[in-house]
Amino acid sequence: RLPASGCLFLPYSDGAADALAAASPCPVWRVGFSERATVPLDILARTAAETDFHFDGTDFRLRMAGRMNVLNAAMAAVAARQFGVSLAESSGALASFNGVARRQERLTFGAIDLIVDKATHPQALGGLIDSVRQSYPGRRIVSLIRPRATGGRHWIYQHHLPAALAGADVVLLLAAYEHNPEPSAGPSGERFDLALLGAEIARGGTPVHFVAGPAAIADDLAALLAGGDVVVLTLPEQDIDTLARVKAALSVLAHKAGPAR
Repeated sequence: RLPASGCLFLPYSDGAADALAAASPCPVWRVGFSERATVPLDILARTAAETDFHFDGTDFRLRMAGRMNVLNAAMAAVAARQFGVSLAESSGALASFNGVARRQERLTFGAIDLIVDKATHPQALGGLIDSVRQSYPGRRIVSLIRPRATGGRHWIYQHHLPAALAGADVVLLLAAYEHNPEPSAGPSGERFDLALLGAEIARGGTPVHFVAGPAAIADDLAALLAGGDVVVLTLPEQDIDTLARVKAALSVLAHKAGPAR
């Protein structure tokens, strides 16, 4: 539906984007970490708090970690250039960008850090864990996730989540949720299977724990967590009850442990 006078911006290393690019009636810009991309990106330096990158003769500094955030920032700058915003102006703007709520939002509870995100897609989860690794090198990452059950046993949330979560050191699985489920989601044997997901994650070498229910969150976190752990909490945006329970549990743990060292 794009007009021939428009523009299409796509990540370079995305197979699904190839079909879109081929069908586009307008110019296509492929942005990514490859010399074959229309806009090739180079990461210059990475620290726990920032990432320096470069493209088209311009240096950028982003107050965020991870290749996923670099790609998003670069695509925004390339798109803004079509409206007359120079890359130098975008570089200045991105240097002061601190992220948005519920996207890699950081909270600290004593010696334990909490990262809150609403990522559900496996690709986004993989990028999120990569970002957390950069921000917290050498620390144990505990993924506490309420997986999405959309599409049942035959879609991405069943098949691709194990690989996406393989970057975590431990995975805690909450009961799956379905966003706007269809009245007839298919026979029970075709529906999303949390036990199967856990088995696939464990088969890949990552320890898995199942959280029995909301009331069990505090006890499970108390039994599992240690000082220095980083909890990556990924929930649907509307699940404010679980978020509140996790924050309360971590506050209790921090109080019992005393001041962070």
